[in-house]
Amino acid sequence: MRTPTSGSTPDRQPPDTAPTLTDTTLGSAIRARRTALGLRQETVAARSGVDHNVLSRIERGERPCRITEFVAIAGALNNNPESLLKTAVAKETEAAA
Repeated sequence: MRTPTSGSTPDRQPPDTAPTLTDTTLGSAIRARRTALGLRQETVAARSGVDHNVLSRIERGERPCRITEFVAIAGALNNNPESLLKTAVAKETEAAA
């Protein structure tokens, strides 16, 4: 097993400075993207295969979003998961400032 050499820096941020993301912020980013596209929850739920009630709870931050659900929802919103996640992290960082 390789160990980092002295002076090397990992590509990731240390845990104490890594951005965090709350369920509320992720849900808010999903809702913002959905409404910007003029889509109803029912439409996104049908496209993603995520139950409408589950999607509603995710958007309100009342339920964590599983990674499989997140990928499906992002696809239903014509967005890639990375872009939607970056939007959510930016909102979280903005709210923390």
